[in-house]
Amino acid sequence: MQEEARVMFYDIKEFGFFKRSEETPAFGDIGQILRDLERWGAGKQIGLTKTFDVDGSVLPAYLVDVRRRGQAWLLTLWNETANTDGAVASMSAYADVGNSEVTMNELAEGDIPGFASYFWFLPDHQAVATVRFQHPGAGRLQMRSYVQKFMAYFCANAVTSVDDETDGIRVHGYRASATDPVIKARPRFSMELHKKHAEQQFLLESAHRIRKIKKKSTLILTERPDRALWQKLLDSAHLTEPQVRPHDVKIVYEVEVETFTQEDVAAVIEGWEDEDQAGDYGFVMQGEQETYWLGRAIAKETLMLDIVRVNPEIVDPQTLIEALAHNRTRLLSLLE
Repeated sequence: MQEEARVMFYDIKEFGFFKRSEETPAFGDIGQILRDLERWGAGKQIGLTKTFDVDGSVLPAYLVDVRRRGQAWLLTLWNETANTDGAVASMSAYADVGNSEVTMNELAEGDIPGFASYFWFLPDHQAVATVRFQHPGAGRLQMRSYVQKFMAYFCANAVTSVDDETDGIRVHGYRASATDPVIKARPRFSMELHKKHAEQQFLLESAHRIRKIKKKSTLILTERPDRALWQKLLDSAHLTEPQVRPHDVKIVYEVEVETFTQEDVAAVIEGWEDEDQAGDYGFVMQGEQETYWLGRAIAKETLMLDIVRVNPEIVDPQTLIEALAHNRTRLLSLLE
């Protein structure tokens, strides 16, 4: 079965185990960490594979699958979403505003509410791609936290013991191999969008000419906040609710600006990256009608992939990694 997939590339900027105040890693290899993760997860129950409870505002993730094809790896995670005392809140999409009720759907013991995310690692290119299907978010922040916490506590490089007082994990240090000395170091994993620098540089240098900013987004009307916004949009346009409600609604916000600086453009770019690029930002210059979208300045592609679903949420990892390999040349051209 063919499905539309949205692939977006990131450059791996930092990876490995770093001594204090040093900018290059003492050791560490993304391929080796993924091999460790594959061995560590083998035979485990999914509920035992989270590597952190909460990392700032990031909720836990769990290992669904990790596998290799050639030099590429596919990591599939399950990203936990919020629940209230073991129940998931839902609201009817057809309830009237001001007269709605919330239903609490009890979770069965051991159930983890969430969604799947997919990451295609290319160690030989120092790159990783998010692969999105039906969800607007890619789970990138969860993946980064998951891998970094795995490096910190569970990989073969970590020298650890169980704390007798807290039953927690005590880290004594890290070593490149079983025969190497243990050193004090910190695991680091950071990545940033693979950018077409010429196009972003054009936006930065043209900041003083920007007269309008646009934000393009998609409302998914099965989600409660989106339904509320959809109603406000209809009210502001003096329209009524359509008889047949679309599942996805494309909208564009526009804001006129009088002055804009390079720092302002950089802040928009940074904020957009933190949003997992669920939408897009555009800039209109003085004296022009064309909109310059940030999405054009990054390495991304939308394509049809021949995959099989295990269930409505999980894509069979083997079919996905094979489909990505089949389109490898086309996708790697984005990195050139």
